[in-house]
Amino acid sequence: MIKNMGKKRIYSKDFKDKNNIVTWDVMKIEQGQNLVLRFISTNSKHRQGVRIAIDAGNGYIEVNEYKLNEIYLWEDTAPKEVKMKCFSDEGLVSIYNVWYTERGSRSLSYKCGMIIEKNGNKIKYRCNDFGDNTNFDKLVFEIEII
Repeated sequence: MIKNMGKKRIYSKDFKDKNNIVTWDVMKIEQGQNLVLRFISTNSKHRQGVRIAIDAGNGYIEVNEYKLNEIYLWEDTAPKEVKMKCFSDEGLVSIYNVWYTERGSRSLSYKCGMIIEKNGNKIKYRCNDFGDNTNFDKLVFEIEII
């Protein structure tokens, strides 16, 4: 189990020359916070997606009238824009990239990570899925805080 899972941002230890690569992001939210996730682009032979969850404390994410503790949104099957409402008694939402290979769904692997850019109420995530061929354009998405 990852220490402080869902309570604070976790940085990758796989990139010795970079200290800004995030493996697991944690966003602070207000109770009932509205978020909009937008897929921007992919550049990978693997199916790409995002996991969003309430990992710390109790709560749920409401999407299209469904109330879930976690949701996996795949770029190839989800709408390009997904609206959600988040409820968390600790005020925290976890976010990280996932991908699918012939071995199944994967995440949090060697050299997996995200470069995060904040611009006002929008946060852009540039993701690498795994391995030494690192290129942070495997999945690009943004989350707008409403």
